[in-house]
Amino acid sequence: RLPAIPVASLSHLPDPWEFPQGESSPGPVTFDHGTHAAVSDSCATCHRATWSLRRTGAPLAGEVTYDRIHAGDLCASCHDGAQAFAVDDDCTFCHRP
Repeated sequence: RLPAIPVASLSHLPDPWEFPQGESSPGPVTFDHGTHAAVSDSCATCHRATWSLRRTGAPLAGEVTYDRIHAGDLCASCHDGAQAFAVDDDCTFCHRP
């Protein structure tokens, strides 16, 4: 089980990660740890239940797919319109050509 590592205890955050653009995707998505660490005080928020700590950009299980995200998993587990903007609010907010 991943301990609740406080973001403030890290000397630096990982570099931004660009998810590959899918066939029907409007553009690649760049994930910035700095933006997300500003609203979460623990790496475990994402890495305990959703994203791998050892494999950059990989979920703990399965693949990253449009259907999975838009069903409320992965990014949408927080980007649900309540905790953070919803994944279907504006595609160009994350997908940038």
